[in-house]
Amino acid sequence: MPEWKSVALDGDEPADSPGAGGQDGPDEGGPSPDEFALKWGTEVQPVTIERIAAVLEGDGLPVAISEFAAATQVEEGNFQIHREPADCPWAQVELRLLVQGAELADLDSIANDWNAAHLQPTVFPVPEAGQPLLVAASRFFVGEGMSDRQIHAMIRRGVVVGLSLARELAQAGGDGTGAPSDEGSESVPASDQEGAGSEADPAAFGDGAEPAPVPTADEEGAASTAPAPEDGA
Repeated sequence: MPEWKSVALDGDEPADSPGAGGQDGPDEGGPSPDEFALKWGTEVQPVTIERIAAVLEGDGLPVAISEFAAATQVEEGNFQIHREPADCPWAQVELRLLVQGAELADLDSIANDWNAAHLQPTVFPVPEAGQPLLVAASRFFVGEGMSDRQIHAMIRRGVVVGLSLARELAQAGGDGTGAPSDEGSESVPASDQEGAGSEADPAAFGDGAEPAPVPTADEEGAASTAPAPEDGA
């Protein structure tokens, strides 16, 4: 999704991005962010994993699916978009991080600090065998159906705020404390670690799949709510 290079989380378009600052259309250099979303239809239909996977593919992202989840990769993060059971009124965009060397109590502290300052994603530790994981989850109501354009916006929002957590941990030294980390200590996608894969096999992405770039999210932007996209907007 090349438009993610210039989209701000709070909905304000940066002044130097294509299409900003005027009504005469996008400047030379590429379409504005709105034009990427406009390729998607506005007809509201029931949300299924197959429709989510189709939007991921249409946005140029690798995709693998299972019964209840679609998995994709953006930058270094492996994401799941899942709805379980299939008639659940909520869909969740989820990123799992392995913070090497961190104990469950450390992850509790990281999650509490993050959740106190941000509305999305909701962060919580999972006590996996051997090494606890940190989960970043953003939930979206899909019980009344969505258009393809709304699914596109949901995925983009969930991925951007999920990666903002991973970047903040990396900048803090991998343990979320801001202290220098031990050698090799860093936060990495859990699916990159042996035995900590996601439900949908990332290997199914295929060789040579390039993850799409996304914008850097600042704290203020990551804390903003994601208003439900209006049909046809």
